[in-house]
Amino acid sequence: KWIRKYLGFERKYLPVVVSFGNEPLEQSYRRGLLNALKRFGMEDCIPASYYTEAIRKIESWRVDYPETYAKFEEKVGKYRTCAFMLELENEYETTMRKFQKIYPELTAGSRFEPMIYTDAATLYEEINARICREPYGYHGMVVIFDEFSKFMESETKECVSKDMNLVQQMCELANQSTDAARMIQIFVAHKSIKEYSGYLSQEVINTFTGVEGRLSERYFVTTRKDDYELIKNMIGKKNMEKVSIDWEKTASENYGAAGFERDFTKKEFEEIVVKGCYPMRPLTTFLLLKVSERVGQNERSLVTFLAGTDAGTLADFVNSERDSTECMTPGKVFDYFSPLLKRDLWNRRSHLEWNKAMMAMEKDLTEEEIEIVKTICLMRIVGLSEKMEATAHTLALATGRERREVEACLNALTKKEVVLFRDKLNSYVLRQKVDVDIEEKLTQCEREITHFSLTKQLDEVMGHRYELPKKYNHVHGMTRFFDYIFMETEQFFALDSTEPLYEESLGGSFADGKILLLIDSYAKDRKKAKQHLNALNDDKLIVIYPDKPFDVEGLLRRIKGIHMILQQEEYLNHDEVLIEELLMMEEDCRYKLNWMFETHFVPGRAECEVYTRMDSD
Repeated sequence: KWIRKYLGFERKYLPVVVSFGNEPLEQSYRRGLLNALKRFGMEDCIPASYYTEAIRKIESWRVDYPETYAKFEEKVGKYRTCAFMLELENEYETTMRKFQKIYPELTAGSRFEPMIYTDAATLYEEINARICREPYGYHGMVVIFDEFSKFMESETKECVSKDMNLVQQMCELANQSTDAARMIQIFVAHKSIKEYSGYLSQEVINTFTGVEGRLSERYFVTTRKDDYELIKNMIGKKNMEKVSIDWEKTASENYGAAGFERDFTKKEFEEIVVKGCYPMRPLTTFLLLKVSERVGQNERSLVTFLAGTDAGTLADFVNSERDSTECMTPGKVFDYFSPLLKRDLWNRRSHLEWNKAMMAMEKDLTEEEIEIVKTICLMRIVGLSEKMEATAHTLALATGRERREVEACLNALTKKEVVLFRDKLNSYVLRQKVDVDIEEKLTQCEREITHFSLTKQLDEVMGHRYELPKKYNHVHGMTRFFDYIFMETEQFFALDSTEPLYEESLGGSFADGKILLLIDSYAKDRKKAKQHLNALNDDKLIVIYPDKPFDVEGLLRRIKGIHMILQQEEYLNHDEVLIEELLMMEEDCRYKLNWMFETHFVPGRAECEVYTRMDSD
């Protein structure tokens, strides 16, 4: 209703689309405006620029100064003159620099400096004022900065100050404009800029703070159901009754795979996603949507994939020789968007996953293994923002293979050092290409560990932990705390008193009480531990005794071995990939260690006994 009312005002605004790419931001703003003027037949509004002046100068040489023009052709190549001028027309910065370099050689040393003011903000202000007068009759312009989030992600500390200053100037122009010549600036991003703070550089965050106050966020909300219905409506289907697929079974298998249950009833899922998006598998459709959102551009997007007829598109797959029950797998999506992922350098994490996949496929892999690699790559790209785990189960659903086949592929890929399973992520990930045998080096370092204390290593890795008796502190208006101590049962039974636990001079530490986490290799001394706790006669002592052995020595030795490698600068040789691989291995070890701790010593989550002197009888 509001839109219809607004359209009734009969006001027209010039739409300007700014598409940021591999050129300076000011150039993107200029190009967006010039393209808009050309598109709506207002070339007479296009102001002179360095580029138009350069073209005019070359034309004047050709007509009035043939000798100079001949020298110019000599410099750029006779058969390349037209291409050179076309590049100037398209405002290629490298071509302009080349023209500025050869200009003095053709004009007795003078420099090419036409009297043109090329500041983008001033240009927009002047053009906006001009199109709002007769004979054009516009009421202003709407400047749409497409993919603003990509621009933010790609900013470097060298350019961020200059670029953000331009954004700020454009925002001020919009804020200061009046109804006589209104300027509206829209920045299109996939999510709030605040949500990017986790991986944007501090320089970008700091400079954006100066712009943020001039913007107001408006959320354009579409449901996932809308996205899938769009795909369903774009795919024309005939004779579906002849397709011998058990739709209900497929829906049941995939319904809980990627959060579909949050957006669809089971019946809707079957009709819209499973049948509606055929011949794509449900997870193929999910990955297609997410990957196109992340990296899609005008030449390759969700729409071009579905509606195009080029190689790698859905139409290409449909027209290929295949059985009607054969559905498209994620590998086809990977192939189609691969050119974008290759050059998507500003989205570093997506590009890194693609690079790992390409390096993996250089190895001797079967077709099935290549399909798994491509699928893991897409799942990891999507998993950066969505909870998408590349497990044997999800990979089987995505590729349409039996789970045992997928598990066999994963085992083979693990042996070939292409993938590894990350416990922390509960997901298979692609390994980076490392030129050394890390496992062999780790084994060597672990052998070199001679003096190893299980409890000391636990303290070092897990840090010192404390517990506050909150209710007691609240009732008595004071702060008391208990100190956690890892202790092997032999050490505990050797204690004659608890004084060494509290006195710093005896190796202890100050605390109001102690919580002993007993480590027993066999978990069979429960009764003896209760008796010894009673004998120590300390009301401030608590013992936690797990029901099963706390076997973490292998994990701790592995962490210590990783630290030893990280200290060997000569071995690392500034290899960032190797360092990242080692840090990732340490992160997984720590995750396993924390999980072991929680399942052995945290009451309520672990199978353990908690003893105090009062109940030790």
